[in-house]
Amino acid sequence: MVNIKLTVAYKGKNFYGWQFQPEKRTVEAELNKALSKIYKKEIKVIGAGRTDSGVHAEGQVANYKVAQEIDPDNLKEAINTLLAEDVNIKKVELVAEDFHARYSAKSREYVYFFSNKPVSLVRQDFVSIVKFGPDLSRMKEIERIILGKHDFVCLRNTGSNEKQTVREILDFKIREISMSDLYGINEADKLFEIYIKADSYLYRMVRNIVGALFEVMREKRTVADFKALLDEQREYKYTTVLAKGLSLIRVNY
Repeated sequence: MVNIKLTVAYKGKNFYGWQFQPEKRTVEAELNKALSKIYKKEIKVIGAGRTDSGVHAEGQVANYKVAQEIDPDNLKEAINTLLAEDVNIKKVELVAEDFHARYSAKSREYVYFFSNKPVSLVRQDFVSIVKFGPDLSRMKEIERIILGKHDFVCLRNTGSNEKQTVREILDFKIREISMSDLYGINEADKLFEIYIKADSYLYRMVRNIVGALFEVMREKRTVADFKALLDEQREYKYTTVLAKGLSLIRVNY
């Protein structure tokens, strides 16, 4: 058997998430449909993670096994020919037979973009707009607090079936960035980026972390409150942030 690894990018706005759902458009279903046409038999891919409805990806990973080997470059072109413009295969690789997109993964990286000012039309589907400006000096303390292993039971949505809720945050950064207009004729967009790298995640964990941080940025909660949320499971009210600001950028093996 040949084990094929796909690196996939997609615009989350147009999908009901990664995972197959009857009668709904999902990334997994689109890939299965395209691959089944190519191989002329049913193909089902395995994804590295189940991104929610509206979440984007630049570095999602999937794999599947078949008996027939096709040149990776030719296969990439064939799949992309069958896919719509909002989903794209960035890379096709032949990998070891024991490779598993989900279980072989060591870590996953996400970014969340938000701004307190209007952004260029081409970025509106990828940036959440907020009504406050974060104090980045306070956020530096958050960067230190969140690193390492914590119990994220207070930062997952209901519907999560994981019994083990401890996860390790390997890297975490909050920064302000400036992104130029595509045509170089307008003022650059001023964005804030939250970057997170962890071994794995609970259901909606990243969006909930950002939502809890937004309460600190609004000065409705303190840095100490956020630390207690992680270390003592002392909850406070927050809102799960919009999916459109979130992108899966890399899965590491």
